[in-house]
Amino acid sequence: MMERNPNMLLMEFFETVYRPMRLLAASGGTLQQYRIAIHAVEKQLSRPPLVGDLSCTTVTRFIEHERKRGMAAATINARLRHLLALARLVRKRGFFDADLDELRLLREKQAAPSAWTETEMESLIASCRLARGRFLGVPAAAWWESLVLLIYDTGLRRSPAMQVRFDEIDFTTGMLRVPAERMKNGVEQFFKLHTQTIQAILSTLPPRRKLVFPWPFYHQACLYGRFRVILRRAGLPFGSKDMFHKIRRTTASHTARLLGESIASMQLGHQDGSTIKRYIDPRFTARHDAADVLPRPGWVNPREITVTLHRESPTAGEPETVEYSHADLRGDGDDVFSRLAETEDMSPRDIKAALDALGMRAKELAEEIGLTPWSLARMLRGKRPLSADLASRIRGALGISFNREGEAGAARRDGAA
Repeated sequence: MMERNPNMLLMEFFETVYRPMRLLAASGGTLQQYRIAIHAVEKQLSRPPLVGDLSCTTVTRFIEHERKRGMAAATINARLRHLLALARLVRKRGFFDADLDELRLLREKQAAPSAWTETEMESLIASCRLARGRFLGVPAAAWWESLVLLIYDTGLRRSPAMQVRFDEIDFTTGMLRVPAERMKNGVEQFFKLHTQTIQAILSTLPPRRKLVFPWPFYHQACLYGRFRVILRRAGLPFGSKDMFHKIRRTTASHTARLLGESIASMQLGHQDGSTIKRYIDPRFTARHDAADVLPRPGWVNPREITVTLHRESPTAGEPETVEYSHADLRGDGDDVFSRLAETEDMSPRDIKAALDALGMRAKELAEEIGLTPWSLARMLRGKRPLSADLASRIRGALGISFNREGEAGAARRDGAA
C-alpha cells in the first residue's frame, strides 16, 4: 500500500494517484494542463513541488508570482482550478490536510465574443483558394476551403473537424455523422452540410483516402502558422483569438441571430441533453441545420464542379471517381510552388520562400526531415550541400510535388495518404 506522505512529489501523486482515479478517460490536452499547472508551481518554488506544498500560503504566493509575471487572470484561474482539484483528493486520501477552501478565483475581465462578418468570411474563402502546395497529395487550396466551410456549417472544433472521414458523409443527403468519442460532450451528432461545402470536399479528390483532411505534420504549430498566412492575405486579424475557434463563434452568432440562442446552443453541442433525447433519432425530427440558413461566403460566383460518384456497391459510402469541369486544382502563377513542380532543382532560396509562404518555421522543417536546426541552418546559408535525398525529404515535408516523377511517385503518394 502506498505511503501517504506529504513529502511525496506532486507530479508523482498526479501520475500514480489522481490520474488513474479521476482522469482515466481524459484527453491528452486535459492531462497536459494539469502538468503545466504543476510545472508552473515548480518555477515559482525553484524546486519540484511536494504534496505538502498544497497549502494556502504556497498557493497564494504562486498566484502573486503569476500576477507579477503579467499572466492573465483566466490563465491563473485555470491553473488554480487544477491545483484545487488535486488538493481535494490529497485531503480525501489522507496524504495531507490540504485546506484551500478559503482561496478564491481571480476576477476575470471578459471581452465580448468576436465573430467574422459575411464579408470577412468571403475574404477568408477567397484567400483559402490562393493557397499553394499539397498535403499528402491533396491540393492545399481545396483542403483549406473545404475545412473552413465544414467548420462554418457545423460549428465543430478544429480537432473533430480534421478527423472527419469520407464514410461519415452521406453525399446524397449532405448529412455528416460525428461519432460520440470525438465530441467533447460525448454525444453523437448529425450535421447538414451545404452544397457549397459538399462540392469543396469533393474537389479534394483524388487521391483516395479515409480522412477528408489528412495532415502530414506532427506539430500543430505548422497548421496554425499556415492559417495565419491565409488570414493575413485576406486582410483579417490573425491573433490567437482569430484562429479556427472564431469560425465556430461565427456559426453560433449567425445561428443565434436567425434561429435563436437555444438552437445555436444545440448546434455547438453546449446544451445538456435531457432524457428524451436518448430515445429520439435526430434524423427523424426537426434538427439544427445551420447550413440551411447561414449566409454563403463567396457563393455569388460559385466554382462550378460536375461530380460523378461510382460506388463499389450500393452501400459503399466512399466516392470512387470524380470528374471536374474546372482547371488544375494546383493553381497557376509564378510562385515557388509552381516552379518547383516543374523542375527537380531546389535551392536554399526556394526553401526559404516556401517556408515563408507556408508560415512554417525552419525549426519545424528540421524536425520533420530529421535534421538538427543547426544543420538545416547551414544548408539554408549555402554552407552544406543539398543532396537529392534531402531535397526529396524537404519536398515531402513542404507538400511540393514534382510533375515528372512518374506514375510510380504518384502511386507512392496515394498509398501514403
